[in-house]
Amino acid sequence: MRESQIQIITFAFAATLLLTGIVLVWTGQAGFAAVFAIFVPAFVLVLAGILGPARIKDLLGRKPARVPGPQGGERHYASELERNLCLIIADDFPPPSLTRDGQGYARAAENRSDEQRSPEDYLILATLAWRSRHFEQALKYVFSGLTLEPGDRRVLAYLRHRLGTVLQTMPVEETAVNCYHEAIKLNPQFSWPHNSLGLTYRYHKNFAEADKEFQEAIRLYPENTRPHYNLAVSYFMQKRFPDAEKKFREILQMDPQCYRAHNRLGLIHLEQGRTDKAEEEFKEALKIEPNYAKAQKNLLPLLQEKEKKAEEQKQRELEREKARAKEKEKEKEKKK
Repeated sequence: MRESQIQIITFAFAATLLLTGIVLVWTGQAGFAAVFAIFVPAFVLVLAGILGPARIKDLLGRKPARVPGPQGGERHYASELERNLCLIIADDFPPPSLTRDGQGYARAAENRSDEQRSPEDYLILATLAWRSRHFEQALKYVFSGLTLEPGDRRVLAYLRHRLGTVLQTMPVEETAVNCYHEAIKLNPQFSWPHNSLGLTYRYHKNFAEADKEFQEAIRLYPENTRPHYNLAVSYFMQKRFPDAEKKFREILQMDPQCYRAHNRLGLIHLEQGRTDKAEEEFKEALKIEPNYAKAQKNLLPLLQEKEKKAEEQKQRELEREKARAKEKEKEKEKKK
């Protein structure tokens, strides 16, 4: 039986007990002890339904029975610590500090056979394949993870979201959007599907919905600079330059190494005719990331124009110098 079905049955029992207790209290047919005996189990059932079987087993320190694969290999069971690490690493943009731990987990997942891999293994492998733009392989891993019907709703939500990000690269955008909504239903505290929905809406220039989704992603995960950046870009695309500039500067306070924010600030200055400030921002972006092609492309015309003006100024100086020399020659001729 799937975990979702178990949770529904648990909530149904809890609701039945609660209704029974309410009726008995309302009719005055039960004393305090009887009501207590009804409401306590109901509360326990509600709590059990919220946590789910997998989470309860983790809290009790129990692992489910190993599931043998078709070839006899034991299915790996991810501990709570491994699962939490997996969910962090499976973010679209995980913290760099956890990259080493993530690589270790990924290597272990790669070394396990298909019969031994857990849903968490497939989530990590799908994420790594997606980041490497190996979308067909990512799709295979996602479906393998979903087939195992993970008991943890967070893992299921992450797999659904990853499926959406993979499908987004294919001509099936509507299906991708449905995956994002399913991920949100599975885990309402999951911020990344909102960010992905925002990107989809922004691509179609539906800025009102895009901004709403980015703001929700920020509300759920305020430390994540990515939805902040995407919201700022949305403001820029709407030519809301003061709002965009304010947001990009806020991002730089959160992450001073965000060279993309410097590049965007340069574009804002450029749009408003402040070429000197634009040049400063593009140079700042390249100071952080010297190989950032967009900043190089934006800076090059400014430097060429600056060089051209300097050359023109130099030429004008030479012309004036020649004119002064001619005047001196004329003065000498007059004196003769």
